[in-house]
Amino acid sequence: MYACFGALDCDTLAAGSPECDALAVEAFELCDEGSDCIFGGGSNGSCEHSCEVQGVEQRLACDVELCTCFVNGEAIASCPANGLCNDLDALDDYEASCCGW
Repeated sequence: MYACFGALDCDTLAAGSPECDALAVEAFELCDEGSDCIFGGGSNGSCEHSCEVQGVEQRLACDVELCTCFVNGEAIASCPANGLCNDLDALDDYEASCCGW
C-alpha cells in the first residue's frame, strides 16, 4: 500500500485514486477485522476504553491518578494516568506504551 500512496503527488492524493482507495479499504477491513470498541467517560476524571479483538477483551480503566490495563478481565499493567481522560487524542499511544496493544 505504501508503494501506491508513496508514488502519488499531493494533488493526486488529495483528489483520490481509485486503486489506492480500494487498497486502503481492504487494509482497514483486514486490520479492523473482528474488533468492537466502546469508550466511556465520567465527570470525575475517569474513563474506560475497551475493545474485543478476535475474541479477546482488552480494557483500559482510568481514574484521575492511575490507569489499569486488563486482558479478559485480568489486570496486566498499571501506569500513571497523566490526564489521559482529558486528552483522548493520546489514547492509542498511551495504550501502546502502557498496555502493549
